[in-house]
Amino acid sequence: MDELCNLLGKSLYGKVTTKLDGKELYLSDGKLIPKYRLDEVSKALKEQRLKSANLRAMLEVQASEYIEIIDGLKINLILFKLIAKSRPKNFDAVLKFIKKESLTLYNAEKSIKYQIRKIKSNFPQLFYTKQDT
Repeated sequence: MDELCNLLGKSLYGKVTTKLDGKELYLSDGKLIPKYRLDEVSKALKEQRLKSANLRAMLEVQASEYIEIIDGLKINLILFKLIAKSRPKNFDAVLKFIKKESLTLYNAEKSIKYQIRKIKSNFPQLFYTKQDT
């Protein structure tokens, strides 16, 4: 308060203190943020957090879609490898008999091998035998 007294002078300082009626007067050193500015920054931060949450949700949806696509491609790769390995005479004919709806990435290989065995037993004319080579 000595600094304020020096700035205002003794007579004006006395009038200010009587007007304050015992309340404290705080002098800023310039490091404080005014309330209105703090509110603006707080509001902007909340908006950014909301945008960030929305973007994060969108990215999670897109990531899950891409994971499904990649899993489908992996299943197709396993399918094509196993059909090619079974030595079909007509690849597309064998492919049409495979039921892809029930395939998941975890059961694909087993299920495809089982289906190919069934196709081989039911339609042996679709595959090359050892005698054909």
